[in-house]
Amino acid sequence: MSSSADRERAYSLNYLGANLGLVLAPTLGGLLFAQHLNLAFLINAVSTFCSTVLIFFFIRDTRPTQDASPVSHYEAEHQGSTWQVLRRGKVLWLFLICSAVGEAVYSQFNFLLPLNMEQLYGQQGAVWFGMLTSVNATVVILCTPLLTARFGRLRDTAKLLAGEVFIALGFGFYIFVQGFIPLYFVAMVVFTLGEIFTTLGRQPYLTRRIPASHRGRLTSITLVGGMLCQGVALKVGGALADGTPLLLVWGLVVAVAAAVAAGYALLRRADRRAFPLLYK
Repeated sequence: MSSSADRERAYSLNYLGANLGLVLAPTLGGLLFAQHLNLAFLINAVSTFCSTVLIFFFIRDTRPTQDASPVSHYEAEHQGSTWQVLRRGKVLWLFLICSAVGEAVYSQFNFLLPLNMEQLYGQQGAVWFGMLTSVNATVVILCTPLLTARFGRLRDTAKLLAGEVFIALGFGFYIFVQGFIPLYFVAMVVFTLGEIFTTLGRQPYLTRRIPASHRGRLTSITLVGGMLCQGVALKVGGALADGTPLLLVWGLVVAVAAAVAAGYALLRRADRRAFPLLYK
């Protein structure tokens, strides 16, 4: 279990590993899909089994050590319910709402962007979207360690705010660069920087402000809320894309992203009052 001081580095390492898999898996899967589909399923099953074995033998269930730092006051175990924890830290509700709506905005990367590419370039749009996805993964791999080291002292709330601003700017680019391919990649780099900042801020923010005994439950609430908002966003986005110009839909997405950024700005101010020990 990571300490509060090392939490950004722990989550950035986990995020980096996931994206390394994201780069390699589609490439290997694509090579096997055409000629060796059965082998692809077999390799997938074997890799899943191996990962389960590694977790079983090498990952131990640990408990946090006693930390003399006053920051650990917020992570001390709590005997009450999850509802009581949320009532005790009401500012967490603002975080949960912003996080869930932010996930809805992020989901448009894999929904609205490929639709836009298909509308502009037909079947070739899938090729361009694949290249943009590769740029996304490459920037994550190259920049996550650099941003983790460079902005390690930046507050969680500042990272969340910066991340959502970059995401809004990245998506906003697509309103103005239709048909100009080089700028698509610039927009993707900006968007990916926002993704990195948001990832580095979100989980450390939550875990530093809730009891360790409730960390799994509140993390699951965050994930469920994000998935629900993603589902609603995809449904609404699909309905709008059927009868509305995509530029207007992009504008709506950017407006929602700006609203999330405004919410994180409010969170940044309220958080200092709610959790003062984290700012000493």
